[in-house]
Amino acid sequence: MPPALNDDNGVMLLIPAGPFVHGPEKTPAVAPAFYIDRTEVTNRMYADFCRATSHPLPAGFRADQPNMPVVNISIEDATTFAKHAGKRLPDALEWEKAYRGSEGRLYPWGNEPKTLSTQLQIADSAPETGSPYNILHMADNVKEFTRTLGPSPNPQVPYYQVRGGTPPWTYESVPQTWSSADTGFRCVKDPRR
Repeated sequence: MPPALNDDNGVMLLIPAGPFVHGPEKTPAVAPAFYIDRTEVTNRMYADFCRATSHPLPAGFRADQPNMPVVNISIEDATTFAKHAGKRLPDALEWEKAYRGSEGRLYPWGNEPKTLSTQLQIADSAPETGSPYNILHMADNVKEFTRTLGPSPNPQVPYYQVRGGTPPWTYESVPQTWSSADTGFRCVKDPRR
């Protein structure tokens, strides 16, 4: 498997198969290999998708900030984008492994906190805060959708986990139509087997 894939939506990096730990108790698990976007999906990438598919742009879309993470999209929008790109959304364990590495760091860069910007940043900035696999902005910038279901107040309405920030195992559970000015996404892709 190549260590990276390049497409119209940037670079995807390989997260190798193997054991890792997750959650506050560092519970052991094993994950197959997968590729994950190095950055969050940007306004440019999302605008290209909307032009190609006639999908509507999100409310308050900032075309003048093409390299910023796209926000104000729902998990339905993110899933549609991912499918169009031949990808999918990460599940919560994949997202956490990409964030923490196999050894279960508290932060992407290690076990000591850093002062992070509270401002939204360009998606491919701040390499010094990258994860063990060089994935950017997993502990700051925007929160990110996963395809993992979360607790729902109504069993008839699916809710999904939104990850991001610290500690990495925490999440918010939101309905599939929910959107926010501080939530975006990145995609994953399974290697050819």
